[in-house]
Amino acid sequence: MMNEILLLRNFKEKYNLTWATVASIFGRSMSSVMQWLSGRRRIPSSTRRLLRIFIDHPQVFNSYRLGK
Repeated sequence: MMNEILLLRNFKEKYNLTWATVASIFGRSMSSVMQWLSGRRRIPSSTRRLLRIFIDHPQVFNSYRLGK
């Protein structure tokens, strides 16, 4: 689970996002994101996959941002 938290933090830092923005990107509440960070709740597998894609392929994340 620690790797999940590091993945989430890495994503936030890489793109200089707020936690509120991270929650919005994944269609989750701030409460859910805070539970992920505290380890009380696991990050859903679909969100983990998307995090990895966004981190490994910045062009995909940039395309997502432009589409919003």
